[in-house]
Amino acid sequence: MTTEITSVRVFDGNGFSQPRSVYFQDGLFVAASKAAQVIEGGGRFLLPGLIDSHIHLSGLKNLEKAAWHGIAGLMDMATQDPQVVDRQRNLDGLPLIRSSYRAATEAGSTQATKMKIPMIGSPSDARAFVKDQLSFGADYIKIVLPNRPLSTGFNADTLRAAVDAAHEAGKKIIAHAVSTAAYEFVVGSGLDVVTHLPLDACIDYGAAESLAREGVVCVPTLIMMRGLSRRLKLITRGKVDFKHSQNSFRVLHDVGIRFLAGTDSNDDRKSPYQPKFGSALIEELRLMEEDGLSPREVLRSATTEPVEFWDLHELGRVEPGRLASFSLLKANPFDGLRNLRSMNNVWIGGRNVR
Repeated sequence: MTTEITSVRVFDGNGFSQPRSVYFQDGLFVAASKAAQVIEGGGRFLLPGLIDSHIHLSGLKNLEKAAWHGIAGLMDMATQDPQVVDRQRNLDGLPLIRSSYRAATEAGSTQATKMKIPMIGSPSDARAFVKDQLSFGADYIKIVLPNRPLSTGFNADTLRAAVDAAHEAGKKIIAHAVSTAAYEFVVGSGLDVVTHLPLDACIDYGAAESLAREGVVCVPTLIMMRGLSRRLKLITRGKVDFKHSQNSFRVLHDVGIRFLAGTDSNDDRKSPYQPKFGSALIEELRLMEEDGLSPREVLRSATTEPVEFWDLHELGRVEPGRLASFSLLKANPFDGLRNLRSMNNVWIGGRNVR
């Protein structure tokens, strides 16, 4: 059965169209045709399904909450049990999932001791870790960089071995970095993505320019950095401060770094902060606007940019053959991303979930 939604203004990655109709059938957008069901769009604003480029999946409820907020794609950045991810893949009416499966870090780090993340301390460890994740079917590789200056075990050679192993397999590799030391370690490493922002100081402008020249992409997770700062500021006597993350974000924007919106949403009690699935992405987009991006840039960071970067070509645009995953908004988000809260209907893969 073909469904037509009339009189909607469609976001194409650059702006919103004049009111027009869109059509979908069997979960996919289709060319204009006679429709068995017609839904009046009333001049509302249509956003292709959003993509959250940093989450930690634990179960079906995560996907349901994300879908209700118009999210059609989730990039899982580490789970302890690969089967948790595999059970949630390709479910009707729910977001698409990509995953790194497990992440790895330096022996003795907070993540290794408290969250039981696999440890690597040599190039051979790094290659073995990547091979293990590929055996599970990982879509990309995730490394957690320690906050302090790195030890002799986890050094440039170890990181380079992980990068080379991932790239030889045709996979991108992502680094968790929440300090200026970790960010500086990324320079020249060959890493594809850095996720999070420094909390200890603003990133050096020269380091930011180097990352931009190398084509490194950033998933800033401003909402997570704000939450961590509020949790840790008193404990660290002010050494951790969200303003450092905000200033780093602005520097990265100034030098032309490409941003992908992500939240670090999780419900792990061992995590120092748990952004909520779905609603956290809406707040993340607002924070990105608040810290200097235009509404167009922000919306691209959650639609067309991640579609291209992660090869999620089922999503991102309203075109025949792509998944009919989208939301309708009463108010124009170009007038301020607070208007994302006017979202009142959502379809994921052609299924009306809100």
